[in-house]
Amino acid sequence: MAHDLLPCQTPRLPPSHPGDSSSMWTAMLLLEVMIYGSYSTLVNLSEEDGHLPYSSASVILLIEVAKFVISFCLYFGEMQRDQFQMPKLAPAALVSYAVPAVLYAFNNNISLLMNQQMDPTTYQVLNNMKIATTALLYRFIIKRPIKRPQWVAICLLMVAGVCDSYGGYDSGSTPGSSSHIFITLPGLLMMTLYCSVSGVAAVYTEYILKKQLTMSLHVQNMLLYSYGFLLNLAAFVWQRRQTGGEVRGGLLAGFSLTTLVIIITQAFNGLIMSVVMKHGSNLTRLFIISGAMLVSTLSSVLFLGTTINAYFLLAAFIVSGAVYLYHQ
Repeated sequence: MAHDLLPCQTPRLPPSHPGDSSSMWTAMLLLEVMIYGSYSTLVNLSEEDGHLPYSSASVILLIEVAKFVISFCLYFGEMQRDQFQMPKLAPAALVSYAVPAVLYAFNNNISLLMNQQMDPTTYQVLNNMKIATTALLYRFIIKRPIKRPQWVAICLLMVAGVCDSYGGYDSGSTPGSSSHIFITLPGLLMMTLYCSVSGVAAVYTEYILKKQLTMSLHVQNMLLYSYGFLLNLAAFVWQRRQTGGEVRGGLLAGFSLTTLVIIITQAFNGLIMSVVMKHGSNLTRLFIISGAMLVSTLSSVLFLGTTINAYFLLAAFIVSGAVYLYHQ
């Protein structure tokens, strides 16, 4: 498997590479940092009495629909402009897009639940553990070497995670309470699983997007989001059956203005990340995750009144140093 992946690591980018317009590329990355960093705060703002008043599957389902519609519109405009034809794909190529769709469907749903088990700032700090899982997968699957400073950075991320978890661990904390730094044991376990799955999904997605570099990114996105739609539709139906039809209002039950903002911002989050993975790399994605930590902290303090403790500040300092070392 490693030999199949290696040629995709230094692809020849098409002329339309976003880097050709550095200001547009930079603006897009800054927008992504804002979106990524505000996610956990928005989820907390959408809660009622520490619980999500809506179905997590319904939110993810509508995000997938929004991403598909936007991708279709962009590709339709591309066909009109350049007279492109819809590409013919082999069955194996079609099936390959189901793998990241399953992984992202799982992670997108669990991320909503995780926000009830920790405050937004802890969520964003521990989210940096994706750097470690992604780096290790690059090393053992793609055989990309990891330099000594990067190994040190990975170890520092582990220390930061332990530090922040120790300072915020509260087995008796009320779920959804975000006025102070806290994390529960289920939240810590979910975050570990989330970061592991995220690493696998990110490496595999970059691989399939770059393997077919000449194919329109919008077509690739439509394939991914089609699977995402079907998976989350099934999850929504299953959740409805579990409640015995007690939830009223259908797909939009429990929605608020904040929920709609989550759907819109996360739709653009997915679209921008796909551009980054096809025309950039997972290293750029990890920069975004790290930068989002500051946005999440500031938004939590401003909108949720979160009180920052010394353990969190120490963890944030260690994470910043680890990110600097990793990208040297």
